[in-house]
Amino acid sequence: MIESSALTASAPSEKERASRYVKIKAEMRRRQIDCLIITGYSGRWNMMNANVRYVSNYSDNLSTASFLVFPLEGDGTYVTQMMVKRSLATTSWVKDIRPRGTGNAAVLIERIKKLGLQEGHIGLVGAGYMNGDIVGMPYNVYLELAKEFPKAKFTDDTDIFTTLRYVKSEEELELMKLSTEVCDEAFKDMLPFTKPGVRENEWFAQLQKVIYDLGAEQPFFIIGTSGQLPAKEPEFFKNDVIFTSRVLKQGDVILSEFSPSVHGYMAQSLQLISLGKAHPDVVSAVECSLEVYNRLIGELKAGNTLGNFMKTARKMAEEYRGVMGDNIQALTPIVHGVGLMAPEPTLREGDSFEFKPGMVMMLELGPPSQKPAYTWLGTPFVITEGAPRSLTKIPFDERALAVV
Repeated sequence: MIESSALTASAPSEKERASRYVKIKAEMRRRQIDCLIITGYSGRWNMMNANVRYVSNYSDNLSTASFLVFPLEGDGTYVTQMMVKRSLATTSWVKDIRPRGTGNAAVLIERIKKLGLQEGHIGLVGAGYMNGDIVGMPYNVYLELAKEFPKAKFTDDTDIFTTLRYVKSEEELELMKLSTEVCDEAFKDMLPFTKPGVRENEWFAQLQKVIYDLGAEQPFFIIGTSGQLPAKEPEFFKNDVIFTSRVLKQGDVILSEFSPSVHGYMAQSLQLISLGKAHPDVVSAVECSLEVYNRLIGELKAGNTLGNFMKTARKMAEEYRGVMGDNIQALTPIVHGVGLMAPEPTLREGDSFEFKPGMVMMLELGPPSQKPAYTWLGTPFVITEGAPRSLTKIPFDERALAVV
């Protein structure tokens, strides 16, 4: 049983902060950037604040938008939309913390002037997310800055953090390990609670309680749904973030995914739970998925590219078309990095992205399409110089189909 005190004591250290700042400033010097303005948002369970938290050790889950002024020389400033809260003042590495006040860009303008960077190179960092999406600085804020500093150079430098955050430090790997332990404990603790008569939303509430009791923090996201399998369109259910008052009954399955946060570091757990003996079609699909999953693990090796990985994965999946039929797409994996506050960019077939030691990758099998969901499995792996290291202690077959 993981102790909540262990999670509290595992906060990123001063050594970790110093290491991050050295790396960020080295890249700023290489690009001749005088100052970064990092924008974060409280959207998607606060995950869009990941870059802000990476630099400040804090993310405000109430402010719609927050800004972090990070100069190459001098002290930084954390700008919140809301009031300065106790948790921010006590945990933030950046000690100059100010509410945004009535002017959208007033504090940012004041800080740039104070730093003497009216004609400097200002790097803008947005909230980098999956599929290469970047949610940047609000346009009205940018316009105010550009008007006030017409001789300044503004560039998008979000990719600095995408690159730095992919490969984890030893402290970050330990935090990912602890988050996975919370996943494992929560999965085991929920099995006795999963029974006929329990409502979907009651099950959801209990899972939240278990995660909080273990000492994890927000944000974590939970998606899931329940119903009978096999099912025909349009009756089959899809993964969802809205749990209903539907009452679980014998023969149901629950597909769930959740991501507990330990100091912002979020592992993920995907699993399928069956209330009673599962239908033979479900059992057959799970057996196929386990065979594919175990074979694919060996492809998560340093030096391999995503393009090669996905090509191999599709060839493996095709071997099971006779068993899976139209649901064969469920055997094509989703692969993405995991770490601070959010899934790191999802990787796509043909991508030249290279797996490197220290990366933490989620390997998931499940229905990305509108086909019935007969399989649902995913856990994190650390890329090493040798074989990938699984962070979960729960056997894959128990997570792929847990019968209660």
